[in-house]
This record gives sequence, C-alpha cells and structure tokens, in this order.
Amino acid sequence: NSTQGRLIMNNSTIENASIGVLVSKRKVASSSTGCVLDEVYQGFSFDNTKNGGIVQAKNSTFLNNQRGVWFRPYPSSTNNLSYFYTSDFIWDDNILTSTIDLAYLDNVFGVNFKGCNFKNNISSGSYFQAGNGILARESQFYVTPFCPSIILLGQTCTNAIPSTFENLNFGIRASNYNAWSFTCSENKFINN
Repeated sequence: NSTQGRLIMNNSTIENASIGVLVSKRKVASSSTGCVLDEVYQGFSFDNTKNGGIVQAKNSTFLNNQRGVWFRPYPSSTNNLSYFYTSDFIWDDNILTSTIDLAYLDNVFGVNFKGCNFKNNISSGSYFQAGNGILARESQFYVTPFCPSIILLGQTCTNAIPSTFENLNFGIRASNYNAWSFTCSENKFINN
C-alpha cells in the first residue's frame, strides 16, 4: 500500500524507547475509544486501520528499548518487505525500564531477520526480566544466516553470519492457530 510508512535504517541506532519502532499508529487511550484491554500499552491504544508498513534495517542497533520493534496485525498473505540484516537487538545495564520483547510480530507475514543478535546483557535480573528475543503471534517469519559474499546459484555461503539469541527467557517464542509457520535455521541459542 503506497500510503504506508517506510523506515530505512543503515548503521543507525534507536535507544531508550518504550517501543523503538511501531509499525502502526498510536492514539491516546480513553474510555471513549472503546479499546480492548490488551490493546492498551502504556496509556496508548492503536488505530488498527493504520497498521502495516516497511522497516528495512542494515547494520543497525536497537538498544535498551522495552520493545525494539513491534509489527501490529496486518493479516495478508503478501510478503512483507521488512527485513533486519546484521542488526543488534540488545538490553544492557543502562536500560531505563523493564524488558519485554526485542521484536514482536503480531499477525504479519514474511519479515526477515538475517545475521542479527538478540542479547540480554543485563548483569543481574530475575527470570521475568530476561525478556524474549522474538515473540511472534499468528505470524510467518524467517530467521536465517546472513551471507556477506556474492555466491552463484547452487553454491554454499562459506562465511555466513548466524543470528544469535543469548540470555533471554525465550530466544524465539511463537504461537500460530493458522497454517503459517516460521523458519529458523543455522542460528545460535545460548543460555535461553
């Protein structure tokens, strides 16, 4: 849809936000908005008629955001053009709030993560502060290595960069009641 937003990040950082990137539109929650309780987040509700958009991030960092990126429901079997290549989603001791999810995909199709790091580097905390790497609900997505080399069809990438999930409650936590699935191959999961 040509009226949707597009964010292109290259060697960029978004930090210390409640939501680093929201692929939707927020509005102030009130009793007159008729919001469903789980649709309210930190005093804001969402205009679900404004969901959708494209996020393309390369070599970028989402640092100490309560939720690094949040894709709101956009039920379509058309591949989303969003991707995250060799980007870092990190929490460390300088975080200003509690942790939730580094990436949350809610009813979206085709988001790609290649060679990304999802890490909780907070030196102390409880199980509930560990947070999730990717939380996905009713979504199809891909978590695969990034190949920095140009390879010919049929060749194997010999220097692929895997995605890494470290020190999290769940590296990837996904639930689907539809026929969509997700792909996670050749990645590293450490202490989750």
